Amino acid sequence: MLDSEVPDGAWFVSLAHLTDPAQVAQAVVNALAMKFSTTNVVDHLVASLMDRDMLVVLDNCEHVLSGCQAFVARVLSMAPGVRFLTASRQALGISGERVVEVRPLVAPDPDAALRVQDASRYPAIQLLDERASAISSHYRLTDESIDLVAQLVRRLDGLPLAIELAAARLRSLSLRELLERVSDRFRILGGGDPTDLPQHRTLRALVEWSHELCSPDEQRLWARMSVFTESTDLASVEAICADHESTDVVDTLDALVAKSILITETTPCGLRYRMLESISEYGRERLHARGEEQTLRHRHREHFLELANRAGAAFWGPDQARHLAHLTTELPNFGTALDSFGGDDDKQAQRNALALAARLRILWVMGGHLQEGRRRLEQALAAHTTACPERVEALWSCAWVALLQGDQDATRDRLDECASLKAAADPHTRSFCATWQGSLALFQGDLDAAVEHFTAAAAGHRTEGSAEGLLMSLFQLALTHALLGNPTEAHRLCDEAVAGSTTIGDDWAHSYALWTRAHVAVAEGRLEDAITAGCQSLELSMPLDNQLGIVLVFEVLAVASVAAGRHHEGATLLGLAETAWRKVGTDLQAFGPQLANLRGQAAARARAALGAAKFQQAHREAAGFNYAQVCTYLDILARTYSDDADVAPASPEPITLTRREREVAALVGKGLSNRDIAARLVLSHRTVEGHVEHILAKLGFRSRAEIAVWATTREPTT
Repeated sequence: MLDSEVPDGAWFVSLAHLTDPAQVAQAVVNALAMKFSTTNVVDHLVASLMDRDMLVVLDNCEHVLSGCQAFVARVLSMAPGVRFLTASRQALGISGERVVEVRPLVAPDPDAALRVQDASRYPAIQLLDERASAISSHYRLTDESIDLVAQLVRRLDGLPLAIELAAARLRSLSLRELLERVSDRFRILGGGDPTDLPQHRTLRALVEWSHELCSPDEQRLWARMSVFTESTDLASVEAICADHESTDVVDTLDALVAKSILITETTPCGLRYRMLESISEYGRERLHARGEEQTLRHRHREHFLELANRAGAAFWGPDQARHLAHLTTELPNFGTALDSFGGDDDKQAQRNALALAARLRILWVMGGHLQEGRRRLEQALAAHTTACPERVEALWSCAWVALLQGDQDATRDRLDECASLKAAADPHTRSFCATWQGSLALFQGDLDAAVEHFTAAAAGHRTEGSAEGLLMSLFQLALTHALLGNPTEAHRLCDEAVAGSTTIGDDWAHSYALWTRAHVAVAEGRLEDAITAGCQSLELSMPLDNQLGIVLVFEVLAVASVAAGRHHEGATLLGLAETAWRKVGTDLQAFGPQLANLRGQAAARARAALGAAKFQQAHREAAGFNYAQVCTYLDILARTYSDDADVAPASPEPITLTRREREVAALVGKGLSNRDIAARLVLSHRTVEGHVEHILAKLGFRSRAEIAVWATTREPTT
């Protein structure tokens, strides 16, 4: 095919050995086996190419870039049949050029489950396997070793030279031994082919070659950007790496991208810049040699502390998904900042570690990083034990995370210490402590104590104008009233939470208020309303990737589905929840006995209705759903319920009445009319009518007389 497209052939020209850009034309002459008697090589070469139809491949252009630019532009202007393919760290930048970026070899993701037959999907593994098999008598790619191979090629960034040098080391090292030593890659990855060009014999030589081709400003920015972990954005580069001595950062950044020192990545948060680990490690060496390491690390940690402060304040408003995505993207840099603060003996640095760990609570909880958040908070608390406002904030933040993990003892200990340090806490912080004391009581099943704490917390947050604290207190207080059988108060609090969330553009607390509405609707037997509220909650939680909120909605949707006699749907939703809990890092037991009992009853009824085999099959099917399948399933579920006008409990088992419904039933049993009951309970006539309708639906009765007979067989509630 190549012969038909380029009748005069394809010619490979290596420029790696050149030392002067003016030598490019002569290198092409030599490769094409041409001979000119004149010293004006370029003119004669261009003249001889004017009628040619050919492809010229120029390899290793970066160190003689100006010569390549001039030569290629001259030929293209005079010889339209000649095409060039150039291999270079930097594009030529001439008219008509089309740039194709060659990325490192593809390696498996860290969480990929690999078998030896998967190797063909990953060129990085294939290259290492091919080279190591050729030179090592003990190396074998097996199901047992492929994970080690995958780790190795990932650590080497998929760079072909690094992989080939690593394969050579497998002559005398095992895979595990090489992995343990690859952190010192510039020492371990040496001893390449002595016949290769010097810059291709060791990894260090290759990177130093690239460094020498950079200007002083580019070398300085390369070194400074090595302070970032994994990737960064322009704002952080300008904030941390620029100073009055530097030229414009944007121009230098662009040059490093052009020279392939930086890789650009488009993310939901915008354009980001990343170095391969080998490039970054060399940059860290240069940063240390320049004497700037401590200065840049201090700038880095202070910048990311300020970023966490700003993000925490901005989160409680519009664009929560964008704010949370930004925090999640910067998680590696936050970790580096926490390590820097925590490793400093300075007391202020340790207080800053407490502040940063606490103000990332949005990331720990909303972003689904409970284990990482708990570890970071505990580390910061252990390093600085002196009473201070930052410690108090870290204590109640740690209590929140521990509570969601189901560690109620640690939660209680942290909150008790908060109470003992009230002198170091402002009213804002004391209100948050009350919120989490309410959560602890709720999760322990002490609903009356939870109401007391949440009520006090909400009052404090209203006074202080804290949207974060007020919204979190309101929806939890609403849930507590729902579990107590106080639907009227639960509705009122849900309405207040929804209104407050809508006013400021919040989706997170709004989603939990809708989740609570779903629980209230289930308790009242309004199963269609429960499904609607649950699906509305998911519409808000899924763009946030709020894994905890999503799995809690799965649970209430499962309870509603089973109550409506849709046992297969309920079993599927329970399966979705079970899988999601493992990802979140906690389980429903952490959220108190009431919610766990609802799930247990629903699971038992679904299993009894379907049989154990079908129930387990639904679980397995749900475990295999991807994100798109989950969305489709939930959309179908919502439409199914909205199309079914009269969804009612279909189970033969009785459904427990709420406390308010039991009160109404008892008064019906005493012969009171709806109007009399309304006066006795200080409710509206319409509300009492609704309660009576719910009692009839839940118990499967048709008349008030049946309610009266039923009520007389129960213990009086009023």
